[in-house]
Amino acid sequence: MGSGKYVYGLKSEDLPRALEKLCQVYRTIHTLISEKKSYQGQKEFIVFVRAYKEHFAVVDQKITPKPTTELNSGMLQSPDDQDATYRKKKEQSSKGYTINGCETANPKNPVQLITDIAVNPNNVDDTQILHNRIDKIKEKTPALTELHTDGGYGSEANDIKLEKLEITQVTTAVRGRESDIEKTIKQISQSPDVYKVTCPRQTTISTPTKQRYKVRFDLKICQECPLNDKCLIFKNKGRYYFDHEDYMLNKRNNNIGNIPHERRKIRPNVEALMKEIKIRTRNGKTKVRGLFKTSLFAFNVGIAINFGKIYRYMVKSNHINPVFPPITSVFPSTTSIFPQNLLTQIIFLFNLKKIYRCHVNSAFNRDQAKYFLNMPATAA
Repeated sequence: MGSGKYVYGLKSEDLPRALEKLCQVYRTIHTLISEKKSYQGQKEFIVFVRAYKEHFAVVDQKITPKPTTELNSGMLQSPDDQDATYRKKKEQSSKGYTINGCETANPKNPVQLITDIAVNPNNVDDTQILHNRIDKIKEKTPALTELHTDGGYGSEANDIKLEKLEITQVTTAVRGRESDIEKTIKQISQSPDVYKVTCPRQTTISTPTKQRYKVRFDLKICQECPLNDKCLIFKNKGRYYFDHEDYMLNKRNNNIGNIPHERRKIRPNVEALMKEIKIRTRNGKTKVRGLFKTSLFAFNVGIAINFGKIYRYMVKSNHINPVFPPITSVFPSTTSIFPQNLLTQIIFLFNLKKIYRCHVNSAFNRDQAKYFLNMPATAA
């Protein structure tokens, strides 16, 4: 009987006894192999010790499985993939990694290209991923002034960083709207900080409290407002407390209303990009394991997608010379969004495939491959 069938065949009343025996087996093996120096440093030994320490607890010479309250998403998920993490979003759970992509979306561009790909353990929050990539994205697209994301990529830290880089973040599917009633918060002074808060019926100026700011709306006007049954401010007797983080959040949420209507649905283009990456997997699962190999896969796909887009554009525009012309002659008015060394990127695509195959065959040093991944021509 296979291990899978054995586990699924266990009855609930048999589970404690089976776990107790499993704990004893792990402890016995750990005791035996820890005494042998020949095992030290071997991959199998390292993986076993990690599983033993992360999933079992020894108290007063008694070994037991750790309670679920002590388990975390970064614990070892599989001995075959030590970098994989666990994530549960809504009702869907997964193990592995996330691939995040950034793509140009200017309607004036003749073709839209992927400008950034990031691969992370899937328990890294989207806000942190964007925070780590903002500087790189700006470096590769210096003319960037508007970044479209969903609400999951918004945070105070990102607001501060994007404001410094003069990039406006436009979000959709915003997290945690606290009220169905739209309101705006505008900062009208910085020394001292003074804010103007506006709802559909009235506007008032903030006053500071010990830790936050407060506005008090005219309750008589609120009582006559047809929206008061949905308004949290009215339910709080016309008072509204907020801080600078709330101001930044409100500003980000309202950015989408400050741009032309035709630009408000730009973000779904990235959904098509994600689909294009996913179709190269089997049921959303790559054929490789580990963060490093998954990164190679994602970078390969990104470069290949860009290559296909450029090739199709060139064919459509009658640029079919087998020797690629200078980039400025192909894209005379949009060179700022394209790599300045297109031919280098194409050559790198083939080199990266070679690196990928070598590493899969365990014939390539990881540090050497990382050096290549840091070359300017990469999609990372």
